[in-house]
Amino acid sequence: MDNTSIITQVNKEDESVEVSPYTQAKLPGSISKKPRNRNIFSSFFCCFGAQSSAAGGPCTTVTHNTNHNHNHNENTLSSEEKESKPCKYILPAVRHQDMHKKCIVIDLDETLVHSSFKSLHNADFIVPMEIDGTIHQVCVLKRPHVNEFLKRVGEIFECVLFTASLAKYADPVADLLDKYGSFRSRLFRESCVFHRGNYVKRRTVFILRMQSVAEELKRGQPVTAETFEAATLFFSDIVGFTKLASESTPLQVVDLLNDLYTCFDEIIDMHDVYKVETIGDAYVVASGLPNRNGIRHAGEISNMSLDLLSAITTFKIRHVPGRQLQLRIGIHTGAVVAGVVGLKMPRYCLFGDTVNYASRMESSGLALRVHVSPECKEVLDKLGGYIVEERGFVDMKVGNQLCRFFCLLN
Repeated sequence: MDNTSIITQVNKEDESVEVSPYTQAKLPGSISKKPRNRNIFSSFFCCFGAQSSAAGGPCTTVTHNTNHNHNHNENTLSSEEKESKPCKYILPAVRHQDMHKKCIVIDLDETLVHSSFKSLHNADFIVPMEIDGTIHQVCVLKRPHVNEFLKRVGEIFECVLFTASLAKYADPVADLLDKYGSFRSRLFRESCVFHRGNYVKRRTVFILRMQSVAEELKRGQPVTAETFEAATLFFSDIVGFTKLASESTPLQVVDLLNDLYTCFDEIIDMHDVYKVETIGDAYVVASGLPNRNGIRHAGEISNMSLDLLSAITTFKIRHVPGRQLQLRIGIHTGAVVAGVVGLKMPRYCLFGDTVNYASRMESSGLALRVHVSPECKEVLDKLGGYIVEERGFVDMKVGNQLCRFFCLLN
């Protein structure tokens, strides 16, 4: 594979010239563009336009700025756009805390960073990348004040990273760049349209995931299942809930669960997670799906778990205010298949060994502890900042083998 096909800003000429963080590289198959004003804010706020830049370049960006009225006029699309294959990867539903925000789309290369396969002595960070069995070092320079910019726009807007670069380069770069968690979603080359030899970003990908699913269901079409190579799942239940329910009236049980899940829902809105379902006292949450977020899924679920444990210690049961609820939590990281099941009452369901393992992590755990699998701990170690202690080996009744447990402390 040609290295230059990995990152949209880099071409073969870039390998033989002196690289500057402000170099305007020519793009294969595109016309030369006159140099832009390199003031960072003028570069970023061009994202507010509703039209695309030069149509031929692989970094062509169609921006999107709406107050979440994601309706698209087919008359505004060219005949070639209408004929091209629709994008599979679309945005997830808007999170509750972003409902009042407008959506801003930000490119990566030559907007937030400049990257090169040449060695740069002043690189802000270096990303190793495997290409055809060989490890290459990609040197990345951040634009001036980019950290402050991302922090500020993340507070004001729902930010979406959209790049025509491959995910295996862009995702780790975004992980290093987005330390404030400003990017609500990330879209890569697979979300682009191949048009006249280039990868073009188009606004038709900005469709709410659940709107799309609903439309397919209404037309009687099957909703394609999707594999997520890495996601983190959370399972919890209330210790002694069956006994508590037997001592309460049905209305008191309903009030208890309604109060508890209202509290939980407010907390999970502060994290990049997706609420899968609640069954009785069981509460199931995932991160890393339906929108991928690099390796942040383990951190998001861990932070959420600690917040839920903190909240449960002060939670009051209406009909038994002196009784303290105890939550048992298990989290696990692995591959998951997700898809919509059912016609009359369709549900977005998760499948795979990861789901079963996460459930057993919870059921085999201790009260008021977050039980972490070795796979999840490995990701947390990469993220850094988490204190995990080993609990030892526990029989989770998975075959005849014992499984290693860890407990998240902070």
